[in-house]
Amino acid sequence: MSQYRSGSSSGSQPQRRQGIPGGAILLSAIILGICILIAGINIGSSVKKLNETISGTTFSSTYSSPDNLQINTAAQRKYLTQNEAAEYLNVSAGVISDAIADGKIDEYIITSDGYSISVEALDDYFADEAYAIQTKKNSSDN
Repeated sequence: MSQYRSGSSSGSQPQRRQGIPGGAILLSAIILGICILIAGINIGSSVKKLNETISGTTFSSTYSSPDNLQINTAAQRKYLTQNEAAEYLNVSAGVISDAIADGKIDEYIITSDGYSISVEALDDYFADEAYAIQTKKNSSDN
């Protein structure tokens, strides 16, 4: 019994595959995985050492502050006296009294020396007055 092969002579060998054999690909994948695993372990231990070093280190500053440092306490307070409020808005103390009497400034406390007025209320009053002036100016322009 004879076998028939198309396209090949009876004495020729079967053609070999070109490229990397399957066993070599598997071996290189295993080696690559081991390298990635080793690198991950090294990075993890380095991060752990760095974390321990930073946790145990006390950082100190070489910056020295001046001894005569002054802080503007008026900016930190929530309330100003009537005269301070007038200076803050660059108006007279009478304008502040009139605004309180008219109800335009509503956050204040009556003290023995006059009024103690909320800075936020002064800012709101100033914004309202500026808006009223701008609205009046715009209506007169038309």
